[in-house]
Amino acid sequence: MLTIIGNGMNPYDLKNIDINLSEFDYIICDKNFDTNNQKNIFQGSFKEVKEFILNNQNKNLIYIVSGSPLFYSGAIIVLKYLTTSFQIIDNTSSKNYLLAKLGINDNLVDTFSLHGKTKIDLNVMFNKKYTFILCDEFSLNILKKALFFIDKNDYIITLGAKFGYSEEIIKEINIDYILDKDLIPYVLLIEKKFKLKREFSLESEFFQDNGMITKRDKRRLSLFELELKENLLLWDIGAGTGSVGIDGYKNFKIKTLFFEKQPKRVEDIKKNLTKHRVIDTKVIQGDAGANILNQNINPDRVFIGGGGEAVINKLKYLYKILNSNGIIVANFVTLKHLNRAITILEEANIKYKIKSISITNFKNSLLMSESERLMFYVKIEK
Repeated sequence: MLTIIGNGMNPYDLKNIDINLSEFDYIICDKNFDTNNQKNIFQGSFKEVKEFILNNQNKNLIYIVSGSPLFYSGAIIVLKYLTTSFQIIDNTSSKNYLLAKLGINDNLVDTFSLHGKTKIDLNVMFNKKYTFILCDEFSLNILKKALFFIDKNDYIITLGAKFGYSEEIIKEINIDYILDKDLIPYVLLIEKKFKLKREFSLESEFFQDNGMITKRDKRRLSLFELELKENLLLWDIGAGTGSVGIDGYKNFKIKTLFFEKQPKRVEDIKKNLTKHRVIDTKVIQGDAGANILNQNINPDRVFIGGGGEAVINKLKYLYKILNSNGIIVANFVTLKHLNRAITILEEANIKYKIKSISITNFKNSLLMSESERLMFYVKIEK
């Protein structure tokens, strides 16, 4: 039988385990635990511990983990491979410990882990008033890059480390904080000081260059055709104001790389990212036809709103590097560019669909009509 017990928010030793350890054939724990010469101890990395447990399932084992075995613990992974019986004895997690110290309701908090990971969960980050994050030595730098376009007055970061030790730390820090490696692992609690609705933005909500913006209704249709899901990577090529990627983030919690050639529009995109508080994003200035060749991560979705023939000529390449089940949506207002795109896709034997969008708005009490430019879009599914 396997017993899994949490050590709670205490030093890495066995003094706080309120159970008779002599009853077990083996006591198993992380190599960081101070076992004080206890007999029948097995210590190692998680991989080594997992292998030891699975090879000794006929024994009476106790596996001691830090914090709570039910909170982002590798102990739960072991259970998937276990063929014998088990019991879990819970204890305080780092999250519950910190929230209790600060007097914060758990219902106001979302949680994800950056410990051993490099990607932020966009569906969780800033979703509720507070975001609790498990961290390692790289996490602060990852967050600093992700929050680049967020004003530092829009959030408060609380650092928690060494819980249960005499040198316990709970304090507010800024994103530029220099972390003492002795504090690793640690946790962060980020309080959001703004509200962000899931909505499609009006044209007036964007800084723009001579009206170079995908209109709201067409933007909404394009985003739905992209079939977006949280945490997907979108390339917004010929981004203009960045309106497509920004509304993609606000409504679907995606990550976007913006490609734009014109310096004035690049500055507009950056101002719009700050205004709309978009996280984990990047703006790439220069010729998109060349820049898309230099990326080290492939897209899940591609939106083409501009870039001219230099981008259209890369359709075959974009389809090639598109991740499995990926989608490309390309908008065109000229028949010349549409015909060029069709020719390239036909020659590459890539299947596509075409639709035209014609929208007429009615203004004022006289119901005066005002038509938007006819737009064609090509949809490619991999």
